Amino acid sequence: MKKDRILMLQELLVTQMNHWILFLIVVTILGVIGADRPVLWKWVLVSLVPLLFGIVRRYSNHFLIFVISHVLPLAFLIMVPSEAWIEKMALMVLGAGYVAYSFYLRIKTEDRLDGVLNPAAAVGIAGVGLLLQHYQGNREWESYYVPPVIIFLGLYFIQLYLEQYLHFMIVNDSSKGRIPEKQMFRSGITLVIIFSAAVMVVLLLTSDIGWVGEIASVLKMVLIWLLRLLLRGREVTEEVPMEEQEVVPKQDTGWMPVEDAEPSMFWLVLEKIVIVLVYVVLIALCLWAIYALVAFLYNRFQQTLDKDKDEPDEVNDVREKCEVERFRKERKPLFEFLSTRERIRRMYKKEVWAARMKLVTDGSPAFLKKLTAKECGKAMEREELAKVYEKARYSEEECTGEDIRKAKDK
Repeated sequence: MKKDRILMLQELLVTQMNHWILFLIVVTILGVIGADRPVLWKWVLVSLVPLLFGIVRRYSNHFLIFVISHVLPLAFLIMVPSEAWIEKMALMVLGAGYVAYSFYLRIKTEDRLDGVLNPAAAVGIAGVGLLLQHYQGNREWESYYVPPVIIFLGLYFIQLYLEQYLHFMIVNDSSKGRIPEKQMFRSGITLVIIFSAAVMVVLLLTSDIGWVGEIASVLKMVLIWLLRLLLRGREVTEEVPMEEQEVVPKQDTGWMPVEDAEPSMFWLVLEKIVIVLVYVVLIALCLWAIYALVAFLYNRFQQTLDKDKDEPDEVNDVREKCEVERFRKERKPLFEFLSTRERIRRMYKKEVWAARMKLVTDGSPAFLKKLTAKECGKAMEREELAKVYEKARYSEEECTGEDIRKAKDK
């Protein structure tokens, strides 16, 4: 996956995370001043505004397009219907804040991307707002606080993975090794998304708010019923005369009907089979754990200690250390520029400069410096000149008139 696409995916997550934390601040203000509860779909539409601004900042360099793309969303927010004027004002203030912040990012930052809010600050904002709501007696507003925080934390894990992967790409670019970046990204992002989604689902189901709490209650009842079905045993009771038996009224279990009839043989056999399978799985897991523990201990005790080996006092670098050989530079004679070695080097420089448009597309000296003598000689079809130049430039061998003749030979 390309770096720019990863950056835009990260920007998408960051804008949504920051928006819903800012939404909690607005909800807190509305609750403290005694306003009506906000309409959620309006704030979902507003969440698209910072995302649009991020795309424009990233891909547009024209001032007029930038201004128009920031003014039109404000006009759209003005036309959003709202019965409460205080909520309308909150929408406009938040939209204007997004515009000002987008201009700031465009002018002050190099990557033009938004910064993520610290998770501790996000949880603190939600906690303070919830305390203020409880102080005002607005306990029914809890459903506005818990889901945004859970979504923020879930998206933060994904955003953090993208940030670390981008850092890995930068480090990998400076290395000569070839690493399967795409395969690593796909496998890693899949695991992170599954983990984040599972964490968010568990937190939402255990939050006990609104319809999410009702779903959690149903799942809890199903789980309890399955446990009772697995652990239920047939009790043998003494026969009691009809006169002494008490009439127990039927109780409604809520969602499953109670049958007075004796369960059929099929369900009894199925119950026994399930119980046997559970015990078999538990016994198999215990045996596997014991085997793994014994194998681990056996392998560890098979290792011997080399007492004769001297351990270093400090950690040494095992990599090869390549150092530059230093030698004293001899003083050049007064007429060094007339020497054979210098004549060959000057000849090579003139030939390369004359053929620079052939060697480099735009003839740039910066790119010309990156070419080796062998590459230049092959491109100019002057391989003999390149060999003689390498001898004069890098070796300690003596250059003669024969070398000058070879350099001049075309």
